[in-house]
Amino acid sequence: MSDSDEYVYDSDDDEGVVYESGDDSAVESAGEDDDGLIQIENTFYEADEAREAGNATEAIQKYKKVIDLEAAYEAEGNTAPGKSFTCYQHCTALSYAMGDQDKMMEFYR
Repeated sequence: MSDSDEYVYDSDDDEGVVYESGDDSAVESAGEDDDGLIQIENTFYEADEAREAGNATEAIQKYKKVIDLEAAYEAEGNTAPGKSFTCYQHCTALSYAMGDQDKMMEFYR
């Protein structure tokens, strides 16, 4: 197959929709903005995985990184996905579970 192959997919709504591959101009034009969003999302899900695996210290570090990444992303004039609030919630709960009440209050504020 070449980069300009066409694909036809049947669906209940349409008789067939044609999708052309090889047109990466939309992907390329998104550029840096999408890279920042991807990094925020990936770091957030890595933190969730660490939390679910029981590694609270690593999870807190990654959640803090998400908060920092979102702040930097917004400082560039972009709209962040809004993961910071959830990160603060998880960091507060994890700090409480670890018995570190000083850190818990730091995240709560």
